[in-house]
Amino acid sequence: MKAGVWTGHGQLVFQDWPDPDVAEDGVLVKVAYSGMCGSDAHVIEGDLPTGPPPQVLGHEVSGTVAAVGSQVTGLEVGSRVACNFFSPCGRCPWCADAQPNHCRRKTLGASGYAEYAAYRADQVFVLPDAVPLDEGALLEPAATALYAVEQSGLRPGETVLVIGAGPIGLLTAQIARLMGAGAVVVSEPNPAKRALAKQLGFTRVLDPIHDDLHPVSRAVSPRRGFDVVYDAAGVASVAAEATNLLATRGRLMLLAVYGSDVTIPINPRLFYERELVVRSTFATAYAFPRTVALLPQLQLKPLITAVEPLSSISDVYQRHRAGQYTKVLLEP
Repeated sequence: MKAGVWTGHGQLVFQDWPDPDVAEDGVLVKVAYSGMCGSDAHVIEGDLPTGPPPQVLGHEVSGTVAAVGSQVTGLEVGSRVACNFFSPCGRCPWCADAQPNHCRRKTLGASGYAEYAAYRADQVFVLPDAVPLDEGALLEPAATALYAVEQSGLRPGETVLVIGAGPIGLLTAQIARLMGAGAVVVSEPNPAKRALAKQLGFTRVLDPIHDDLHPVSRAVSPRRGFDVVYDAAGVASVAAEATNLLATRGRLMLLAVYGSDVTIPINPRLFYERELVVRSTFATAYAFPRTVALLPQLQLKPLITAVEPLSSISDVYQRHRAGQYTKVLLEP
């Protein structure tokens, strides 16, 4: 088969690759769409370890079931599905503590930049009839966003600021709104992404370069600050400033993937006086089944900037790195 292969630092190459094998408890998926994620760039540039090249990456995958192993039930050839990129071992201390995203023995299946991809059956989820396959490819980032909102402890009526209007930021903002946030404000310097956020109808959409967020934080909340700030941008200075926008007992959620050498300065006195909290999220835990049910309520189509042929993956990656897409899908 053909695949987009990570061959070394900064390199994605369209080439021949062995067909995947299907285990007895496995599923073979004929890939329809595979989304390019910001975290892929961290892997390709060597800042997020995931094993040495060559590898087929791609963890935001939708498609149809092409074959099932002899031990698999509940999935049929031809079913429309989307996939989780890992399957936990189910036996380690992390799994026993309901934290499978931290499982050290998880089975990975992030190989969607290809014509076919193999998964364990518990990594594959049947899509609702109302969700087309291109939108279904956003299941994994939507699950990541749902997990982040849940981990923030968002309560109905609380006010939210989302920093960064990329796919994760816009999905987080939509899910926070669905979960009852009283106001959802989005901050984004890129004009095209800001226009998309306005199209999605959030409470306020601001340009952090020209707009002062402090009066907005006081205006939208009786607590004179945001209850939750979600950092989906990954800019250390912005995350540090976000602590000044939090209400008393506010929470700063770090969703973005930072470089391993980045530090965020904080004022501990501010944290002491206001009882502020900083949390982070890593992938997602047990959110996929609920996210599947949530997909029809999300506006997913506007997030897809382009669909490109897998054969152009090298050029697509360079345009992705240049910020030309909100979400680009690769189509084998």
